[in-house]
Amino acid sequence: MFSAIEPAAGNNESKTWSEMCATLVLTEEEEPEHSSKLWGYKMSGKMPINNYFGNFQVTDDALLRLSGTIKFVNLAYTKVGGMAKQMQFESYYMAALKSVDSYEVKDDVLTLRSAEGIVTLVFV
Repeated sequence: MFSAIEPAAGNNESKTWSEMCATLVLTEEEEPEHSSKLWGYKMSGKMPINNYFGNFQVTDDALLRLSGTIKFVNLAYTKVGGMAKQMQFESYYMAALKSVDSYEVKDDVLTLRSAEGIVTLVFV
């Protein structure tokens, strides 16, 4: 559940690590009547100020292997304002989620990577 940017030292808007983190919850829901199985998964989380939610696509095979292609879709979030650093973190975080192409779970750590294989987000 950990994804963070380090606050700038001496900045009045600096926040502790826990205030500059985001959580991610992935759940399986009942398969919607008029959509494919890939759309049957929901995701949600909390950023420093706002909550976000959407769906994710992943194959059953990737779920069993704990790695493979994943795509976050239908992303939306609440739009409450906050301090500039918090809002900047949230902007970066949402852009990072949109760029995710693959995932791996190893030793209870979720690593999300972009299409280029660059580590985008890590959750512990």
